[in-house]
Amino acid sequence: GNRVGDRPGLSPKHSGTVWSTYQFTPQWRVGGGLNFRSAQAPADVTAPAWEAPGFVTADLMAEYTLGDRYSIKANLSNLTIKLYAESLYRGHYIPGAGRQLRVQMATSASGALAQDSGGGARGASAPGRAPATTRTTVLR
Repeated sequence: GNRVGDRPGLSPKHSGTVWSTYQFTPQWRVGGGLNFRSAQAPADVTAPAWEAPGFVTADLMAEYTLGDRYSIKANLSNLTIKLYAESLYRGHYIPGAGRQLRVQMATSASGALAQDSGGGARGASAPGRAPATTRTTVLR
């Protein structure tokens, strides 16, 4: 285990995410974001002699809405194919995800798609409205 006062393993001192979206037209919305994590030491190691370096990854998003019943969204994660350690242990590490393209189509029987803060469409939760149906495909 860690000594009293040491930062626990797998706990970077600094981490964060910044995202923004822009609505070009009533149908088109685009966005982008950065994910940051500072260096981290392995889990369950007293006085580690090494650590994984910090990293920044970039993501992009585009969404097209057809009326208030249909939307299609594409998310591109880890745009630059940054190599990084997601988790560290005594004798090995788990690499972070490479570039991923996720395409999602959402439909709503009630015609009420709502926007979430992460760039996705989700079913409206208002009383009397049917939830949205979502189909997601991930390409690696």
